[in-house]
Amino acid sequence: MRTGLGSARELSRPRAALVAVGVAVAVALAVVLAFSPGGGSNGERVEIEPSDALLDAPFRVAVGGADDAGPVRLTLSATAADGLTWTSTRLVEAGASGEASLDGGPLLAALAPVGADDPTRVWLLPEGEALDLRLEARVGERTLGRATATRRMIGDGVASRELTVARDAMVGRFWTGPAADRRRVAVLVLGGSEGGLRGSAAAGLLASHGYPVLQLAYFRAPGLPARLRNIPLEYLQRALEWLRSRPGVERAVVVGASRGGELALLLGSTYPALVQGVVAYAPAAAVVPGSWTLRGTPVPPSSNPDPRIPVEQIRGPLLVVAGGADQVWNAAYAASAIRARRLAHGRNDTEALTFERAGHAVTLAVPYLPASTEVEVDGFTLSSGGTRTADALARTASWPRLLALLDRVDR
Repeated sequence: MRTGLGSARELSRPRAALVAVGVAVAVALAVVLAFSPGGGSNGERVEIEPSDALLDAPFRVAVGGADDAGPVRLTLSATAADGLTWTSTRLVEAGASGEASLDGGPLLAALAPVGADDPTRVWLLPEGEALDLRLEARVGERTLGRATATRRMIGDGVASRELTVARDAMVGRFWTGPAADRRRVAVLVLGGSEGGLRGSAAAGLLASHGYPVLQLAYFRAPGLPARLRNIPLEYLQRALEWLRSRPGVERAVVVGASRGGELALLLGSTYPALVQGVVAYAPAAAVVPGSWTLRGTPVPPSSNPDPRIPVEQIRGPLLVVAGGADQVWNAAYAASAIRARRLAHGRNDTEALTFERAGHAVTLAVPYLPASTEVEVDGFTLSSGGTRTADALARTASWPRLLALLDRVDR
């Protein structure tokens, strides 16, 4: 199943300091105006702010010089690494002053491929380390102006290094940001049932916010089991202990997607002294039998065969994100059940977000970028549910909640 943080084709590695999506404070002096030839004489303009930022920065659009000829037609476009052009359009009404200002995030999330043979399976993967965006505003046949913007996947100050079984007793990638911005909370990132090393996009974004991040493989990688069966939790325990021993690290949060979300919940409840918070995207509320072992015994053990994860044992805050249209499994029910169990045990620090029109691709975690709405399971292609735009909007809305949880644990 090709699911999880950064599933399918991996996105480029971010290296830059990132700005949280949804931040209400405008970015001063970061506006670049781009005018059509001869534009500006009647106040005609198009602006994107900030014009050069990282992926999770706000995306504000402003136009001026419109008149009563009709609504302003905004057209956003980008070119992906595979050469496909992605576009989206939106009609907006200008006020009496001929100006309009709006959140361009939905326009970015609605980008769709032009001329793709199978549009449900393609991803908007940036070419290189940045996504270049082009915006045109028109009223009828008149062009008000054009603007460009860049959303960077990587930037200055973020570094990563590979970990191997032979040298480090685990397979992973360790990310760090600029030393001056280093946080006390480290993050363990776990992909889903696709296996291998997944989650580079989310790991790099979090590292760019100053969080040391261990992106960890737990099967289907050199030196690890080939299948997600009988994975010893002690392997994850060692990874958590290694992460907690990094200079300056005082606490750890586990972020997992799909089967990795199940594992994140299991780790938080099994090792509460090592885990101070959990974020689970489209998880299950119970373990899949035969997947995990603890001290050589299957989880759950035959002496207590209840497969439900004891999430009440997670000591720190918990965030669960699910799509109401998930067709891989009923993640929305799991989110509700997890929250209800925590509340029944007096744990009020649980946030369960369910986006009714989104599917399993909420597991990508990072905001804005449209992703595939299909997954592969053992050679079969299945619909993950939802729509590309609904999934992107759900990730855009939930990303700030992830950052808020990390900030809370860091205090």
